[in-house]
Amino acid sequence: GRAQGYNAAYLFSDIRPQFYAEVGFRELASRRFSLRAATLPATRLDLASLSEDHWTGVRRLFERCETLRKAGFTRNASVWDWIEKRSRHASKHSSCHVTNLVVQRRGAILAYVLGTRMPQRDAYVLDEFGFAAGSADVAPALLSAAAGDLRRIVGWLPPDHARGSLSKVAVKKRTTAIPMMAPLRPAGRRLVEAVVSSREDFCWATDHV
Repeated sequence: GRAQGYNAAYLFSDIRPQFYAEVGFRELASRRFSLRAATLPATRLDLASLSEDHWTGVRRLFERCETLRKAGFTRNASVWDWIEKRSRHASKHSSCHVTNLVVQRRGAILAYVLGTRMPQRDAYVLDEFGFAAGSADVAPALLSAAAGDLRRIVGWLPPDHARGSLSKVAVKKRTTAIPMMAPLRPAGRRLVEAVVSSREDFCWATDHV
């Protein structure tokens, strides 16, 4: 990777992180959260289930929100295609129900949420959400709508820019799919140091490819 000009390498560890730390990888902040859906506002919204026509707007909102972060993964067309296909595949499982919603106003998407309703866990499992400029206050009500009659909302803790819209969140360190990075060049070393020192959760659950 260094010979080919890459600045850093990354992986998601499902084993003891020290194994990778011994060859130069640094563990990044990675936590899971849980909150009671009843603590979120139940504001009336112009909701729609996410359809194929909405994905372009979702991508725009994701890219806008990413400008609020110090660092994050970029998504090319292939990654977005994989995310869409994964959503369609998961919707075929009887034990869960993919619930991807958008909030619209005058035809434009103000916010979106990707996740899965799991009645057996009495929880809505959040993958990610995004919102337009000036519409961060829509996100909590959108999450409430996605949860519906389920008691909890759970998932990977969102990055800092999105976490501000959530309150009364219980947080614990995650033990699987822990993101790690190894610098390969000086630019990569600066990136890894910045990410580690920020203590911000680096990934959305959707980034776990």
